[in-house]
Amino acid sequence: MAVLLPLCLVRHIKGFSTVALLADVFIVVGLVYVWGIDISTLSRLGTGYVRNFNPESYSLFLGTAAYTFEGYALILPIVDAMAQPAKFPAVLSLVMAICAAVSLSIGALSYAAFGDKTEAIVLLNMPSKTAATLGVQLLYSVAILFTIPLMMFPVIRILEQALFPRRSGKLDKGVKAQKNAFRALLVAGVVGIAVVGVERVDRLVAVIGGFACVPISFIYPPLFHLKALATSRWERGRDAALACLGVAICAYVTYGAISRWGAGEPPIDFCDL
Repeated sequence: MAVLLPLCLVRHIKGFSTVALLADVFIVVGLVYVWGIDISTLSRLGTGYVRNFNPESYSLFLGTAAYTFEGYALILPIVDAMAQPAKFPAVLSLVMAICAAVSLSIGALSYAAFGDKTEAIVLLNMPSKTAATLGVQLLYSVAILFTIPLMMFPVIRILEQALFPRRSGKLDKGVKAQKNAFRALLVAGVVGIAVVGVERVDRLVAVIGGFACVPISFIYPPLFHLKALATSRWERGRDAALACLGVAICAYVTYGAISRWGAGEPPIDFCDL
């Protein structure tokens, strides 16, 4: 809370540029370390026990896969803050390709290396009690801490516009104090959810992915296109079919993640050892 709250009081997305860049550096360090340990484990011990398909947890996989691209919510704020918005489509395509390649390579290598012993947070599979592992876990935790305010920025803006319509805090200290109090309560709520879901982080991620990220990816875009751009019967039918598919995936993933909330053992937390 001591770190998150001041960052969440920032009013302009450009104010996150420094901490976001630092977080990216920390994340890259963590990724390189995981790649290295995965390749080293595979070369020394071979592959772990790998299942080609796991029907029991497939809904968790879909929710986690959707959660991987939860940064969709930042597209409009980033475009709005760019000096050259016309270049955004090329930047977006490159970023999406990089994210997909990193996610696939980390997931495939880690699962091949650790098999059914793979933890929900793969950093917990790294060699325990070593300075390198503890250092990477610390850097990655700091990186996540720095990116949360950036993720919350569009949420805060949207909710403030709904709760405080046509009321600016630039000239009214009372309104600004109310907005700051609202942001503090929102941050406290997010922290509370994290505390409750920490022992079932894979289920929590799947719930968020199914309930929030699947609609952002598969329901809202075709509905927007249907409303604004679709003219032919083929386009309208395609948009409607994709939206219906998104609704089905959303229901399936969310139900599967909630129904499996208490199944299995919680992940081993090497940080407590």
